Amino acid sequence: MAIIRGFDNGSVCRRGGLKVGDDVIEINGRPFSDMLDYLFFEAEEALRFTVIRKGKKKLVDIKKEADAPLGVDFGNVLELCPGRCKNKCVFCFIDQLPKNMRDTLYVKDDDYRLSAICGNYVTLTNMDEKDFERVIAYGLSPLYVSVHAADPDVRLQMVKNPRTITLMDDMKRLANAGITMHAQVVLVEGMNDGDVLKDTLESLYAMYPSVQSLAVVPVGLTGHREGLFEIAPLSKACLNATIDAVEAFNKGKGWCWCSDEFYIKAGRKLPGYDYYGSCPQIEN
Repeated sequence: MAIIRGFDNGSVCRRGGLKVGDDVIEINGRPFSDMLDYLFFEAEEALRFTVIRKGKKKLVDIKKEADAPLGVDFGNVLELCPGRCKNKCVFCFIDQLPKNMRDTLYVKDDDYRLSAICGNYVTLTNMDEKDFERVIAYGLSPLYVSVHAADPDVRLQMVKNPRTITLMDDMKRLANAGITMHAQVVLVEGMNDGDVLKDTLESLYAMYPSVQSLAVVPVGLTGHREGLFEIAPLSKACLNATIDAVEAFNKGKGWCWCSDEFYIKAGRKLPGYDYYGSCPQIEN
């Protein structure tokens, strides 16, 4: 329930007829559920609120300048509670954390809303049809997508979720709808390196410019992997082969890069700043 708790001074919504206690159920005919809806509709000039007031449905029309704040206080009911990850990735860094740290460190989020707002990487495996329709309707771009491998069998082996089988088709659907994406590969030697990586580079670049960039990062391992899938650190041969493959593919494109760790662990000089273009993958 999105019940109005109050208004900011000068709120266009209060002037337009909304009242404290109104339960907002729709705006412009779309269900109203979280802060993403609020931010989207705040950009609009004409808004029709459907509210429940004293047990009866009522329509309230608001006119305002584009991007002018709504100034409505809903308390904390619109906060984005992260959608939880449904994968069992063999390299999951959260599974490798030591015990007895603060609870929030163990939250496995996989939420397209946080991808659009904060740049979190997601796998799209927990999105249903309504989620895809919402992303397309709102034009949520860019999204940050963990792909790992274009080959669905390899990807399934890595993330352990049957829903991942359709990932490439899901990305093509989003691309065809005008959604832009940045992609990521977490490289695990013997699984998604070598020819599998080359296929991934080609398959994702085929969706350029919708897939705007790709980062290749080495699997991160800690000393807290008791009972987990056995993974070895990347060998120097794998590090060098991956750098060579990515640099060769990237030549003339400015689209894909290995993270600094590859060069550092391989003992190679880092490329110059200009190599990374506008640094779309700077966080990686």
